[in-house]
Amino acid sequence: MAYNTFSPPVNPSYGLSRDNTLRSVQLEYGDGYEQSIADGINIRERSMSIDWEMLTVAQVAAIEAFFVSQNTAPFNYTLPGESVQIWRCLEWTVVRDTPNNLKLSAKFKGVYL
Repeated sequence: MAYNTFSPPVNPSYGLSRDNTLRSVQLEYGDGYEQSIADGINIRERSMSIDWEMLTVAQVAAIEAFFVSQNTAPFNYTLPGESVQIWRCLEWTVVRDTPNNLKLSAKFKGVYL
């Protein structure tokens, strides 16, 4: 299936935060003994927080328009210097730093299809 590609007007700011969690089922027995098994096929849950700083109103509008148009659908996004990955963005925040500069922070969640 073909997905839309997210191409923001500028690259994200440095300071990208990535989180990785391995999903598992834990069984705890007496005397400290425990057993752990993978929970499913794709057990790695990926997420990242991306910031774009010093944006104009038009740049923020372009990024927000893409997120809104996607609704909850996944999309392709390639971080600078990396390979394309499939993500979903359901949450973002816009902050006005100065009268002419805005900051957009978005939370991406990795998608396996």
